Amino acid sequence: MKILIIPSWYPYPGNPLAGKFFIDQASALAKHTGHDYYLLNFGQNEYQLRLKQPGLIPGKLRSFLSARSQTRQLAERLWEISIPHLSWTNYINKGNLDRLTLPLDLQVDLIYALVSYPAGYLAMRLARQMRVPYLIAEHSGPFPFPQFLKGGRLSPLILEPIQKANKVIAISSFLQSQILEHTGITADIIPNMVDTDFFVPAKHKSPAQSLRLFSMSAFTAAKGTLELLKALHILARRNLDFEMVWAGEGALQRQIMQKAARLPIRFPGTLKPLQALKEYQSCDLYVMPSRIESFSMVLIEAMSCGVPAVATSCGGPKDIVTAQTGILCEPQNAGALAKAILEYHSRSSDFDPVQIRSQCVKLYSEGQVCAQLNDIFERF
Repeated sequence: MKILIIPSWYPYPGNPLAGKFFIDQASALAKHTGHDYYLLNFGQNEYQLRLKQPGLIPGKLRSFLSARSQTRQLAERLWEISIPHLSWTNYINKGNLDRLTLPLDLQVDLIYALVSYPAGYLAMRLARQMRVPYLIAEHSGPFPFPQFLKGGRLSPLILEPIQKANKVIAISSFLQSQILEHTGITADIIPNMVDTDFFVPAKHKSPAQSLRLFSMSAFTAAKGTLELLKALHILARRNLDFEMVWAGEGALQRQIMQKAARLPIRFPGTLKPLQALKEYQSCDLYVMPSRIESFSMVLIEAMSCGVPAVATSCGGPKDIVTAQTGILCEPQNAGALAKAILEYHSRSSDFDPVQIRSQCVKLYSEGQVCAQLNDIFERF
């Protein structure tokens, strides 16, 4: 079977992390299933013109004008089809997506779209032209994004592709309920995957007197950074002996760093995968303070390394964090977050790293998740 994968976000030199987990999933599918996969890179991020960032438009236009269409093999059974295409806000002419065309000689049996817009919209249009079925795997958090909801009504750019899809997949029960509420469609639940061969526990973990905390996300209000900062000040007032690595960048980073100046926190900025692995392996507890998440990749990366987590019950994490793998607390509540960290500290021996990793391998390893996706693919 030949399967066209359309990611809604795609890495490029200006943002090598944009949609990287979509590319990782495609690589895993090519490795663990017997199908041929074609990744569509139409410059989802690289050639998207944003009126809110007018200074970037000239450079994006120059880059677009010098780009050329090409097909290259990324791995066994995996190819990338690059078709440079200008896009913009969905409010104007559907973001210019209707003008995107595929090579005439490309023949596929199935289209697999990652997120309902723009990928799901493109999949609906291209599937009609190619007379093949299409699937949508929704990852948005929250669903829908605010710009696609007006007066309680879902934009046709989202609603029509989902209602016409041959199958819809949600990555969590929380996202499944949101899709059902807004579209009337019941999605199958298949979670995200993690490379359990890469994210492994440390062979030897040196003991420490301090509680070693780790958190990694964008420094934005939605990621709960303000609540986490308040929680850390509460822990300091409670005389908890802790140290923390707080990774990431974002609009609130300078404010957070200034207000955390007297706390035992290191701010390393954005981490590369190997750097992140080192921090997972070194910490005692991962902290995820978001206000809303459709899933949470960092939680399963921590699990794969045998690390327990304190996380807010903000959607997707409710599927991931169990009594054996961590502690859930109320979102947007610094006191509850601090209390959960103190609770972990008082009974840290209850959390078995071997059991935590075993649960991750069973539920979120590439082989397990690819098998679930493959089962759906082969129905068509």
